[in-house]
Amino acid sequence: MFGIHRILNVTIALSAFSGMSLEAQQTETRLGVKMVDVDLHAVRVQVLGLDNRREGSPVVVFEAGLTNPLEVWGSIPEHVATIAPVVVYDRAGLGHSEWDKARPTPQHVANRLRQLLQ
Repeated sequence: MFGIHRILNVTIALSAFSGMSLEAQQTETRLGVKMVDVDLHAVRVQVLGLDNRREGSPVVVFEAGLTNPLEVWGSIPEHVATIAPVVVYDRAGLGHSEWDKARPTPQHVANRLRQLLQ
C-alpha cells in the first residue's frame, strides 16, 4: 500500500494541472467510470489499466482541484494509462460523488482516498 505522503504528493502535483483542459465541459461517457461505495456514500471513479497492474507497482491518482469533476482531466488519464494504472475520482460532493456531510480537511480527503484505493 502506498504511504499517505506519497499519495498526497502525487495528488498535489497533479492538482496543479487541473485547469488545463477545456474538455471539462463535455458530458461524454468515459471509459472505466463507475460508482463505488466509500463509507456508505457513492463515489464516482474512473479506473484504467488496473487489471494489468502487478502487486506493488505504482498507481497514478488524478484528483481535480477546486470544485472540478473528473472530466477536467480530459484525455490525459487515458494517455497516462498506457504506461501506468490510473485512478481518477470526484471528491465527496463534487461531480457525481455524494456529499458525505464532512468538512473536506486534508486528513478527511486523504482518508476517503485511502478507502477508495483499498
